Amino acid sequence: MPNNATIIDFIQSQVELKMKLANANPLAIRDIKNDIPVLVKAAIIDLQRNDILQPNTLRFHTIDNKEEQRNTDGVLDYYYISLPADFRELKKIAIDGLDSYRLAEDEDYLRNNAYTYFVTIEENENTVDHRLRLNPFPTDLQELFIRYYKDGSSVLFSEIKETYWDAVLANVLSRLGLVSEYVADSKMSDLVSQIKHPDGIGGKDRIKKRRPFYFGK
Repeated sequence: MPNNATIIDFIQSQVELKMKLANANPLAIRDIKNDIPVLVKAAIIDLQRNDILQPNTLRFHTIDNKEEQRNTDGVLDYYYISLPADFRELKKIAIDGLDSYRLAEDEDYLRNNAYTYFVTIEENENTVDHRLRLNPFPTDLQELFIRYYKDGSSVLFSEIKETYWDAVLANVLSRLGLVSEYVADSKMSDLVSQIKHPDGIGGKDRIKKRRPFYFGK
């Protein structure tokens, strides 16, 4: 591959080679190559879930990001923290250094159980807003520490180190049915072990199994 090749170039070329060897229809090869960016974004989520790509970190006082939801009569319904546009999943939340809140099952559980949090989704015409709600809601001067995973669409392909490409390739090939899931999991496990044990000491790490992925999700 050229020195300036991107991860998309690499994976497209490898998928094309694999499909040509399998005597695939040229039109099918073209269509699959167009889907590669979407499949890479799905693979990025697996890199995040296995702590290969680290979550983003936010630290702020409640007053700096505090927003409120009022009903049609103007009465306060609840306070919330508006999460960043690239938010996908909350990894950790601590308030004044204490990790004492737990995830609520739903909004009813949140309202009825102290020291719980829940992320609600508000869909607008062109955007999707994620709101972090907490019970009890922290006071204005309390400090929040949040770690969250970025949405796969928001991770720049340039952020994916070349040493990760083989694991991403195996992940994509597995999603296309061109290699087994076992091969993809082994590549991911090797990468996790390489990162956690760069000196080669330590056993093979168990990876977090990927979630089903469907186009458009």
